[in-house]
Amino acid sequence: MPVQPTYPGVYITETASGVRTVAGVSTSVTAFLGRFRRGPVNEPVTTFKFGEFSRGFGGLWANGPASYAVDDFYANGGSQAVVVRLFKPNGAADSGIATIAAGSLQLTAANPGDWGNKLDATVTHPTDAKAAADVA
Repeated sequence: MPVQPTYPGVYITETASGVRTVAGVSTSVTAFLGRFRRGPVNEPVTTFKFGEFSRGFGGLWANGPASYAVDDFYANGGSQAVVVRLFKPNGAADSGIATIAAGSLQLTAANPGDWGNKLDATVTHPTDAKAAADVA
């Protein structure tokens, strides 16, 4: 039923329709794309704390200013961030993934970056007497 205007102003008449309202979504999620020390490459990873970011991406890194932006985000009350690590190999033949050999055992870093060059491994074999004692 239309409203009968009795004085000048704005009148609103609501009509029923089949359109549903837009559901509310979080507007406080921030995305960070940049160079990080380690972590998956070109994959979005959701983090909820700086400690979680540090475990996955290596924490603060002087060569990657984006890591400081993530730290500031959480220090200022941020609660959810989507982090994407960007990586560019040095050449066409460079995968950027470090590999070390310990005898016949070959170990490969989980993801590319200079951090993998610092990996170290020691392989020890038990003596025959120790192995026999462990079996018995």
